[in-house]
Amino acid sequence: MHVPHTVCFALQCSCFETICVIQIIVTKIPQHSFGIAVYGDYLYWTDWMLRAVLRANKYDGTGLTWLKKGIKRQPMGIIAVTNDTNDCE
Repeated sequence: MHVPHTVCFALQCSCFETICVIQIIVTKIPQHSFGIAVYGDYLYWTDWMLRAVLRANKYDGTGLTWLKKGIKRQPMGIIAVTNDTNDCE
């Protein structure tokens, strides 16, 4: 028996105080997410199939934005780097 593969990406949040799971992002756009980073109100991730870097609101998944498309190789890990961090003065 063949079970069809549904292409769907779901990012979920778990509450440790109570038993609950909240789905933040459910979309058919990301196909093979790999690296993930969190900064501010956003989640950033790489996608191997799309060869792209995307971001969305970390609370409700709105504002899905393609930051970089058409990367020649599969993008691996991702980190968030900002100018407003403390430079260890």
